Amino acid sequence: MTHLNFVTLDVFTSTPYSGNPLAVVFLEDTALTQSQKQTIAREFNFSETIFVHPVNDKTKRTIDIFTTKHEIPFAGHPTIGAATWFLHHSTNPADSSNVTTLTTKSGDIPIRANSSDKTVAAKIAHNTRIHAARFSLSELLRLHPSLAPFVREDATFPVFSVVNGMSQVFVELPSLEALGAVALASGGELVSDQYLDEGWRNGLICLYFFVRGWRIVS
Repeated sequence: MTHLNFVTLDVFTSTPYSGNPLAVVFLEDTALTQSQKQTIAREFNFSETIFVHPVNDKTKRTIDIFTTKHEIPFAGHPTIGAATWFLHHSTNPADSSNVTTLTTKSGDIPIRANSSDKTVAAKIAHNTRIHAARFSLSELLRLHPSLAPFVREDATFPVFSVVNGMSQVFVELPSLEALGAVALASGGELVSDQYLDEGWRNGLICLYFFVRGWRIVS
């Protein structure tokens, strides 16, 4: 049986048991299969789990990012969580001065530490694209019938990729009331890759709901 070390982190917070949880699994020289990684990510049941590859270059760390259902090329809180681990909390003290780059499926991401407040900064890799096809109203209402009173009959929605393999349908809604009507997708949020251009039909596609011009003041 293979034994792997792991830690769990709370990202975007300084308060334990708050923020965004992240599992960090450290791979050994014996590689795990894709299926094994997916099983481990599903067992943690966090929004994301990362797998850190064995060290080949003291300045770089290669990570794989998994949701409970898929591997994805990039996500924000796993990237910041990984950077925080290596630059501030690693069990290898040399990492804090040596590690300058995270290698992900979306590309290399330079990272640096802010020693004054124990935070980190990352220069995020991106390869943006607005796809030719637009997401149809019928598909939106199939997934989210509660939005029927709020959207125009001729509405369609742009499909955007921040990197190849991570795409979002931008659904602009007319009011906060409409945004509040968004519920879990009927039967699960399955979006066809037919809305993506040739050569981009892989990875995660999700819906991003927003209302233009509003901000919340606490």
